[in-house]
Amino acid sequence: QQLPTPETADPSQVGPLSVLEVSDPKICILAHLMSPLEPIDPLLESPLAHPLMKQRAVASELLNEVQQGNNAVGGMLLANMERSSAEFPFIAYYVINTTQTDPAMFYTGVRGASLSKFEPKNTRYTAAHTLDLYSEVASICRPPLALAPNEIGSVKKGQTPSTGYIISVYKVYEGDDGERFERNWLYWTGARMIYRYK
Repeated sequence: QQLPTPETADPSQVGPLSVLEVSDPKICILAHLMSPLEPIDPLLESPLAHPLMKQRAVASELLNEVQQGNNAVGGMLLANMERSSAEFPFIAYYVINTTQTDPAMFYTGVRGASLSKFEPKNTRYTAAHTLDLYSEVASICRPPLALAPNEIGSVKKGQTPSTGYIISVYKVYEGDDGERFERNWLYWTGARMIYRYK
């Protein structure tokens, strides 16, 4: 089934868009969403404490350790731009090649490493950690990526150091996952609005 391509508002103002469907996904994404650090004992929390900076440092260390020891093809630590009210101030994003690494084993390794790294006894903070695995079904880029046929399913990085990423995760309720619902994903995810007005 082919994914629908969004219409652009004005072709002269909006750059080209590429929706590249992946027919045989070999890439698996593990997203690790972290809630803000909360002090174990708020009464003893110093007014000079910077839990967000501490969380960023520990999450960066974890990312480097996981990439070196768990066969990740790539990874990024993404910081939420709305830090003061963010439900998830940081998201660690790991990419694995399923032909080289078992996703279930990778998930177990990252989960164990994150629980160990953010151990409340050591950090004096607690946070919720949500980890989920996703298969790549399509890449959506502006400007379009120029990929050779043998590059499909490989890790694709932005073309400039200032490339931004928008990550949207949706849970579809059973019964709502029909073909019509899937055809209209550009509308219900808000992706169409992002394409038109970005």
